[in-house]
Amino acid sequence: MSLGDFVFHDNPHNCRGIVQVADPLRAAGQVNNRGVANTSWGCAGQRQLSGPWPWYSFAIPDDPIASCPGDNGFRQIADMVTGLHQPIPAQWWNAGATLDQIMKHLVGNPNLDPSYTFHLSRHCAYAVENMPGSTQTYMQAVRAAVVSLIA
Repeated sequence: MSLGDFVFHDNPHNCRGIVQVADPLRAAGQVNNRGVANTSWGCAGQRQLSGPWPWYSFAIPDDPIASCPGDNGFRQIADMVTGLHQPIPAQWWNAGATLDQIMKHLVGNPNLDPSYTFHLSRHCAYAVENMPGSTQTYMQAVRAAVVSLIA
């Protein structure tokens, strides 16, 4: 979040590009991997990345931090944690949907190794989960993006 805020507010002169992963201020539709709904964005709100440099943003489709449904009550929790005020989501009263997002953040899906009992939060799966339609993990794609900027 801090990197995106810095680039957004300060327009640095020596920036070669920006690579973000799991950005809580990811704007709707601003993502480089497949599978993320246009009706979701970062749980803390939206910050549109732009500038004279290339940008990359990666988000797991059901990570409640980077891909929270726009009308989900989880946004009210993010509001309390970040202090970034958002409009009250249309489904703030839908406890089931809000609890679903909370569980994805706290527990998530089982680790990729079924014999291992640790449950990985959706927000923490970037290093071990392949992007939809790809053989690369999110962090491998992040590394490739960074290398392309410094090459």
